[in-house]
Amino acid sequence: MYTHIPNYQGFIKIILIIVIALIVLGYFGLNITDILASPVVKENLAWFWNFLTHIWSTYLSGPATWLWNHLIKLLWDMFVQGIGNLKANGGQIPVTPITVGN
Repeated sequence: MYTHIPNYQGFIKIILIIVIALIVLGYFGLNITDILASPVVKENLAWFWNFLTHIWSTYLSGPATWLWNHLIKLLWDMFVQGIGNLKANGGQIPVTPITVGN
Protein backbone atom coordinates (compact mmCIF):
# COMPACT_ATOMS: atom_id res chain seq x y z
CA MET A 1 0.00 0.00 0.00
CA TYR A 2 1.34 3.39 -1.00
CA THR A 3 1.22 6.14 1.59
CA HIS A 4 1.49 9.70 0.37
CA ILE A 5 3.82 11.84 2.45
CA PRO A 6 3.17 15.56 1.94
CA ASN A 7 6.06 17.53 0.53
CA TYR A 8 6.60 20.89 2.24
CA GLN A 9 10.10 21.52 0.89
CA GLY A 10 8.98 24.23 -1.54
CA PHE A 11 7.98 26.69 1.20
CA ILE A 12 11.08 25.99 3.27
CA LYS A 13 13.24 26.36 0.17
CA ILE A 14 11.78 29.81 -0.57
CA ILE A 15 12.41 30.93 3.02
CA LEU A 16 16.01 29.69 2.85
CA ILE A 17 16.62 31.44 -0.49
CA ILE A 18 15.29 34.72 0.93
CA VAL A 19 17.48 34.41 4.03
CA ILE A 20 20.57 33.60 1.93
CA ALA A 21 19.83 36.51 -0.42
CA LEU A 22 19.57 38.89 2.55
CA ILE A 23 22.88 37.58 3.93
CA VAL A 24 24.58 38.05 0.54
CA LEU A 25 23.19 41.59 0.22
CA GLY A 26 24.46 42.37 3.73
CA TYR A 27 27.87 40.92 2.87
CA PHE A 28 28.17 43.32 -0.06
CA GLY A 29 27.14 46.23 2.16
CA LEU A 30 23.68 46.75 0.70
CA ASN A 31 20.93 47.82 3.06
CA ILE A 32 17.37 46.90 2.03
CA THR A 33 15.91 49.93 3.83
CA ASP A 34 18.24 52.31 1.98
CA ILE A 35 17.46 50.63 -1.34
CA LEU A 36 13.69 50.88 -0.83
CA ALA A 37 13.97 54.50 0.36
CA SER A 38 15.74 55.51 -2.85
CA PRO A 39 13.70 57.93 -5.01
CA VAL A 40 14.37 55.87 -8.16
CA VAL A 41 13.12 52.68 -6.52
CA LYS A 42 10.05 54.51 -5.17
CA GLU A 43 9.25 55.78 -8.68
CA ASN A 44 9.71 52.33 -10.18
CA LEU A 45 7.49 50.72 -7.53
CA ALA A 46 4.83 53.42 -8.04
CA TRP A 47 4.91 52.83 -11.81
CA PHE A 48 4.60 49.07 -11.31
CA TRP A 49 1.69 49.54 -8.87
CA ASN A 50 -0.10 51.79 -11.37
CA PHE A 51 0.52 49.21 -14.09
CA LEU A 52 -0.96 46.43 -11.93
CA THR A 53 -4.02 48.50 -11.03
CA HIS A 54 -4.56 49.30 -14.72
CA ILE A 55 -4.33 45.60 -15.65
CA TRP A 56 -6.70 44.70 -12.81
CA SER A 57 -9.31 47.33 -13.63
CA THR A 58 -9.11 46.86 -17.41
CA TYR A 59 -8.81 43.10 -17.83
CA LEU A 60 -9.04 41.09 -14.60
CA SER A 61 -11.73 42.61 -12.40
CA GLY A 62 -14.62 41.45 -14.61
CA PRO A 63 -13.63 37.76 -14.75
CA ALA A 64 -12.55 37.77 -11.10
CA THR A 65 -15.88 39.27 -10.03
CA TRP A 66 -17.78 36.72 -12.10
CA LEU A 67 -15.77 33.87 -10.55
CA TRP A 68 -16.33 35.26 -7.07
CA ASN A 69 -20.06 35.66 -7.60
CA HIS A 70 -20.62 32.25 -9.22
CA LEU A 71 -17.88 29.80 -8.25
CA ILE A 72 -17.40 30.92 -4.65
CA LYS A 73 -21.17 30.95 -4.13
CA LEU A 74 -21.38 27.40 -5.50
CA LEU A 75 -18.54 26.21 -3.25
CA TRP A 76 -20.06 27.96 -0.23
CA ASP A 77 -23.47 26.38 -0.90
CA MET A 78 -21.84 22.93 -1.16
CA PHE A 79 -19.99 23.55 2.11
CA VAL A 80 -23.18 24.61 3.90
CA GLN A 81 -25.01 21.56 2.53
CA GLY A 82 -22.19 19.30 3.74
CA ILE A 83 -22.31 20.85 7.22
CA GLY A 84 -26.08 20.37 7.21
CA ASN A 85 -25.62 16.70 6.28
CA LEU A 86 -23.10 16.24 9.10
CA LYS A 87 -25.49 17.86 11.54
CA ALA A 88 -28.36 15.65 10.35
CA ASN A 89 -26.21 12.52 10.76
CA GLY A 90 -25.03 13.37 14.27
CA GLY A 91 -21.57 14.41 13.12
CA GLN A 92 -20.93 11.13 11.32
CA ILE A 93 -20.00 10.95 7.67
CA PRO A 94 -22.33 8.44 6.01
CA VAL A 95 -20.38 5.70 4.27
CA THR A 96 -21.97 3.37 1.76
CA PRO A 97 -20.17 0.07 1.26
CA ILE A 98 -18.75 -0.62 -2.17
CA THR A 99 -18.92 -4.17 -3.48
CA VAL A 100 -16.76 -5.29 -6.35
CA GLY A 101 -17.82 -8.28 -8.37
CA ASN A 102 -20.39 -10.87 -7.26
